[in-house]
Amino acid sequence: MRFSKKLYLLLLVFSVGFIVFGILAKTTIDTIKVSGPVYTEIILDKDLVADILPPPEYIIEAYLVVLQALDTGQTDTAKLAGERLKALKADYDTRHLYWDKALPHGPKRELLLNESYKPAIAFFSKAEQDFLPLLAAGDHEKARTLAFGELKQQYDAHRIAIDKLVKVANDDAAAHEKRALAIISSRSWLMMGVGLLILLGAVS
Repeated sequence: MRFSKKLYLLLLVFSVGFIVFGILAKTTIDTIKVSGPVYTEIILDKDLVADILPPPEYIIEAYLVVLQALDTGQTDTAKLAGERLKALKADYDTRHLYWDKALPHGPKRELLLNESYKPAIAFFSKAEQDFLPLLAAGDHEKARTLAFGELKQQYDAHRIAIDKLVKVANDDAAAHEKRALAIISSRSWLMMGVGLLILLGAVS
C-alpha cells in the first residue's frame, strides 16, 4: 500500500474512532449528569419521600390538630383548629397538583393521587363539616367519638397507602442509582474498547 493511502486510512481510523469515543462520552455524561434523566428520576423519588414524610402530602399533622383540639380547654379552640386545618389543606392541595403533573403513570401515581388521596380529602371534609362545628358547639363527647371513629379510620386508610408509597419510592430510587452505576461501568468499558481499537488501527 502506498504511503499516502496508508496515511489517509490512518487518519480516517483516528477520525472515526475519536468521533465514536466522543459520542459515547457525551451520551454517558448526559445520561447521568445533574439534570440528566437518571438524576432527575432519583431526585423525583427523594422529593416524593420528603413530601409525604411528614406533611404536606401526609395528613398526620392534620390528625394531630384534631386530637390536640380535643384536649384544649380554650373557647376559641374550634376556630384555631379550623385555621390550622385550612392551612394544611391548602398545602396538601398545592403539592397534590404538583405531583399530578410530575408523576408518570405507575404504582407511585396510583398510591399518591388515588389510594392515599381519597381518604385524606374525606378526612379534611369530615373535620371541617362535622368535627369543628361539634367542637364549637361544646359537644366534646360527639367530637371525641368522631375523632377516634370515622376520622381515625380515614387517617389510617391514608397512612397505609403512604407506607406503601414510601417503600415503592425508596425501591425506585435505589434502582435508579444502581442503573446509573451500571451505565457508568458499561460505557467506561466500551470507551476503553474504542480507544484500544484506535490504538490497534494506528500501529497496524
